Amino acid sequence: MIEIKGTSGFRSVSEHTWDEVRADFQDVNQDFAAIIDDIAPGKDLTLFKVRYSFADQIISDGKFTLLEDLTHSDISASQAECQKVIDALDYSLVPLGLVTHNASEVYFDGTVRTIPLIILSPGYTIGLYEALDNICGVKSSPLWNVTAGGRSLFMLPKINNSVGHQKLAKKYGISKPVPQSLTDQGGVFADIVNADPAGNDWYNEIIFFSKDWLEHINDDAIGWVKLREYLFRECWRQTGVVIEKTFALIWQQFSSSTALRRFKPRIYVTDTIRHLVSLVTGFVPGFVASTESELLAPVDVIKSAYINVYELKNYLPTLMMPATLSREHPTVYYSLGYPTLLEGHPEISNTRNTVVNLREIKQLMDNMYSFCQKRLSGVEKFDDFIRNVQFDYFHKILDSCNEISDASSLIDIDSAFQENYGDNKDREFCSTGPFLNGCIKISRSYD
Repeated sequence: MIEIKGTSGFRSVSEHTWDEVRADFQDVNQDFAAIIDDIAPGKDLTLFKVRYSFADQIISDGKFTLLEDLTHSDISASQAECQKVIDALDYSLVPLGLVTHNASEVYFDGTVRTIPLIILSPGYTIGLYEALDNICGVKSSPLWNVTAGGRSLFMLPKINNSVGHQKLAKKYGISKPVPQSLTDQGGVFADIVNADPAGNDWYNEIIFFSKDWLEHINDDAIGWVKLREYLFRECWRQTGVVIEKTFALIWQQFSSSTALRRFKPRIYVTDTIRHLVSLVTGFVPGFVASTESELLAPVDVIKSAYINVYELKNYLPTLMMPATLSREHPTVYYSLGYPTLLEGHPEISNTRNTVVNLREIKQLMDNMYSFCQKRLSGVEKFDDFIRNVQFDYFHKILDSCNEISDASSLIDIDSAFQENYGDNKDREFCSTGPFLNGCIKISRSYD
């Protein structure tokens, strides 16, 4: 069996039989494991366990980067071994795999913005659409990127002090310039974490199926039928968020309520409200404060660097990361200061304009709630939205009209921010950072 150690792009690749990785599947996705047990695959059907270091690129602009990384000369394997892996996984643009340890982020890298799309947690499939496209003879052209761990990570306090950044550069060998925006911070975090690979045990693991599995996918044996059905069912489940009609129904009611009151909101405001509704339905992620979980990053390594090396003054090193509204994360945040709109283009606005936009969004959302309560009470999908979803609005500057809450109150409202204190009881919660410049808290009850 093949085992390859990498120095860049990936940490290791190893070939395994089903018996050798069965426990990995069972730990994160028992249904998937049971279906493969029904196939009772022999030793000829192998899988490849790939471990990635933090911020390694798994997919770049739709291309599976491992195949190119294996052509580099600085890896511990023969050309024949590397070619065997390439041949085994080069059956679609992205081979079918299962995330088994820590998480990956799917994102779109625009010219000026990075937009998080999906968090691939353990138990989640990767390459599913591409594999099914290949099975069905459909040509696919994915545009998204996938990174090991989170790409859309940033601190609440500003970390653009040049002196502090120079200290990080000296300690960790960072060549990147001082981060001028929240989007720039992720690259610096990656350099900090990966400066000492031997001392960093964080990794993201994905187990990929070889092409031999896909060559049997249309077999008539009951195990293969179950696997085929499972893949299509999983694809339907994942796309169900996109095609679910709740979004369209809620958006239609928003349009109706604004028309009845003869409101004429600006396009940017309606784009933002549309995004908020998408966030509620689980179509796009918001952001949460990191806690003890290191699912998306070695959080303690990053925080320690900014406290002990950068010497962050006064503030807690609160790290924000993408998350989908769910039972696990019943509260998420969206910010006008860090717009992640999928449609439309954010405005470049000053603090005053942000407050005006936030007030208008609040007014229109309150109007939609009122409209739904009066006209659609008793309709299940709208009752769920009205009764279980709540929007709260915050800004780092006090609102003279008392419509927007003070961002400094978030530390008392959300326990996730409180958990960032740890051993830093003498530090303050940073309520003046750019992310809290027009921040919307979205909460959902799952009782």
